[in-house]
Amino acid sequence: MHIKKRGLSLRGPFFISLLFLFASCGTFKSKENIVIADSSPRGVELMNEKGETLGTTPFFFKIRPASKRNFSYLLEDQKREVPYECQLDWGGSLVPNLIWSPLFPVGTILSTVMMSTAAVSNAMYECKRPIEFKVENISEKIKKKRIAVIPIAVGSHELSERIIGFWKKTFFDKNKKDETFLWNDEVIEEFLYRGIDLYVDTSPHKIKRRFLNQIGHKLNLTHFLYFKVVDKKDHFEIKPILYDAFKITEVEGKYLKTFSLKKNKKTLGSIWSKILRNIDFFPNSITLTYQGRAKEIREVPLDLRQSGEFRTNSHPDAIPKALTLFGVESVHHPQFYDPWDWGGFLSPNFGASSWRSSYLINGSPYNFDFESYLFGYNAYLAGFTPLGQLRVGLGLNLAYISMSDNRGFENSKIGLMTGSFVSYYKFFGDRFYITGGVKNYNVPGSFTNRSEYRLKSWTEVYGGIGYYFPEVKSFARKLFGL
Repeated sequence: MHIKKRGLSLRGPFFISLLFLFASCGTFKSKENIVIADSSPRGVELMNEKGETLGTTPFFFKIRPASKRNFSYLLEDQKREVPYECQLDWGGSLVPNLIWSPLFPVGTILSTVMMSTAAVSNAMYECKRPIEFKVENISEKIKKKRIAVIPIAVGSHELSERIIGFWKKTFFDKNKKDETFLWNDEVIEEFLYRGIDLYVDTSPHKIKRRFLNQIGHKLNLTHFLYFKVVDKKDHFEIKPILYDAFKITEVEGKYLKTFSLKKNKKTLGSIWSKILRNIDFFPNSITLTYQGRAKEIREVPLDLRQSGEFRTNSHPDAIPKALTLFGVESVHHPQFYDPWDWGGFLSPNFGASSWRSSYLINGSPYNFDFESYLFGYNAYLAGFTPLGQLRVGLGLNLAYISMSDNRGFENSKIGLMTGSFVSYYKFFGDRFYITGGVKNYNVPGSFTNRSEYRLKSWTEVYGGIGYYFPEVKSFARKLFGL
């Protein structure tokens, strides 16, 4: 939701501050580099450069980025080295820092400072590759299983709990040995935090490896449990599949039996809940944006010299500046997509705009005050690239418009209004992103059909930052049973 205040400009100190923010995002962003340490056979203690024990393979751990790392283990009292290299972080550090260097002199200075800082702090590297090594002449030590359930993509929290509860009571509790089964609020929140419960398919192969590493590290996991659900005519056929959390390969277990659950009778409420779940009602981010002054295209039949495209002025009763900066919207995190990818989406749109148009009509001063409040839906295509996300779309909005002028005219109307937009998003880490774009709204001729003023359309430019919180959407759906 973008509530606009006219008269803001992307110039001077604000431009420099925004440029600094864009550049520094590649250097000072907080990035968790969680990697896997594994050996063949397993059960080897791995140490860092200082000789400190990191863990016994296999395990997850948070690695300190650097161009090269040198781990080690002991075999027959002899130290054996395990070299490891991190990769340059082009998308998250180098490109965001270097892209502003042509904007001499401010951009060049900032890029130089940020690149120097990134080099000293090793923020220019990212570590994704697992640490893997082979050891000869030792026997494997098997860890006790710690199993976490991946949320089930069945579109119903109630059905998901029913499946897990039935399987645990019927199969797991009767056949377990020393396994630990994890399905509690802490586990659920780890998946909700990353929006994984919103996936169409929650198979480990469909989830980003980095997400699984983070969850595995946080919960000290050895395995993930996935329920494959097939929707039959009158029942669900459910196959539990256990995955090694480090290799994402299937493993066997006596409690992994395929079973069926009879469907509950469909009700109008359950059908409506399914429809609502597939509509993007809930925003998943909050934004802080600056808006440029709107440009309007108008017709003035009484004085054609005033017809055309013009920049507007501030509305005398505009909302205070501090309140116009904040908004909410739905964004798509690039972690859910390939580096080069695209998709079609439908999401809600909220907006509010106000301005004053001032000009002379046959030599006499004329002011027209305009306010609009919009709610509707946008349909758009989004393209994902390593440099950011680009959206192009159309919208249909229900608009409430209030109008007045200095000649005693006052009126308000409600009606449909179309729009179009182009927007850009770039994430820095898991949460923060920058955004900017251009919006255009087309106004029906009947809305402002006056001889002194006829508004045809207006255009707005904006830019700012956002904070992504997918768990809000997940918890909202859970709360409403969607």
